[in-house]
Amino acid sequence: VDDGPTVDPQVRDLCKQFNIEDRLMRKLNAVMMRRPESFDEDIQTLRERLGEPRADVGVLITQLDKGLFVSLGCMPKPMVE
Repeated sequence: VDDGPTVDPQVRDLCKQFNIEDRLMRKLNAVMMRRPESFDEDIQTLRERLGEPRADVGVLITQLDKGLFVSLGCMPKPMVE
């Protein structure tokens, strides 16, 4: 049986950790594969966001897909006086 493209091990681990169903895991993986330049930061940020109360993986996937997702590595550093 063809499961479609292989899911990245980091995406699989993240989904396992937060009990994210296979359908959403595959969707998340597809979106993440289109963001190779920020993949590691995105995974790290997703892990933190999903650890928050009432986190919604569907909303996070949509933000990633539309380019609205801001990973921690892209956030400006606080200004130092």
